[in-house]
Amino acid sequence: MKIRRCSIASGRRHDQAILFTTPIIGIIGVSHSLELGIISMSAHCLGGLYLSPDLDLVSKPYKRWGWLRWIWIPYQKYIPHRSPLSHAPLLGSTIRLLYFSALLLPFWFIFPGLRQVE
Repeated sequence: MKIRRCSIASGRRHDQAILFTTPIIGIIGVSHSLELGIISMSAHCLGGLYLSPDLDLVSKPYKRWGWLRWIWIPYQKYIPHRSPLSHAPLLGSTIRLLYFSALLLPFWFIFPGLRQVE
């Protein structure tokens, strides 16, 4: 009897899922308005490709950040790989968004013009 090994989700599969579902998200958004469709499709695609749970290790999403990848080094140091803190759907996403928002917060004060974006 041959034992089949469970395959671990790869970054490639994650990227394929994001790219496959992006137009679906856009269609749902466009059913309300063109602007909402464009915004939701862009947010889904960029968020899925750049704010992946695999930012907790040196991975494709980490490398996509280019010269800005250094901002994820503290996150990698303190968030264990495949823990609920990085991979639980709501908790992991919330932690990554809060982490990234905390990094952007100083720009809100340094550049007051950003507050006037509508």
